[in-house]
Amino acid sequence: MILDIRPRLLCDKHLMDDHRQLHRVYSELAKGLPIEAYKHRPDIIRWHGYLPALARRHYFIVEEMTRRGWSCGTNHRTPIAGGDSPVGVVYPEPLMSELAQLEYLLDQGCRCKRIFCIENGVAKILTGKQYQQVVQ
Repeated sequence: MILDIRPRLLCDKHLMDDHRQLHRVYSELAKGLPIEAYKHRPDIIRWHGYLPALARRHYFIVEEMTRRGWSCGTNHRTPIAGGDSPVGVVYPEPLMSELAQLEYLLDQGCRCKRIFCIENGVAKILTGKQYQQVVQ
């Protein structure tokens, strides 16, 4: 599933997973198969007709890879054309709310819990000091 939350909130594993899945979904939809071919794949169907939005999401993911200093961000070899232009980009409805997606990530037992927490239904980005306070 391609997430709808800011790439900065993803741990390294989930950032790479999102990138791989995005390329898979983009290439499947770019083939132009009828939507019936994906009737059991709501994670793909939701992007049908939204290739510019997928390209934009890809742009943000690569931007985050670059921010983290990854060579695959600065020397990206799998670009998707048009992602750097926000003009006229419309996104599909998410499968889950942003909060539900964040809760899903926290349940994975990965490093996402070092990036954000949820307190009283609100997601908060953590810094080193805040992380210490939340864990204690």
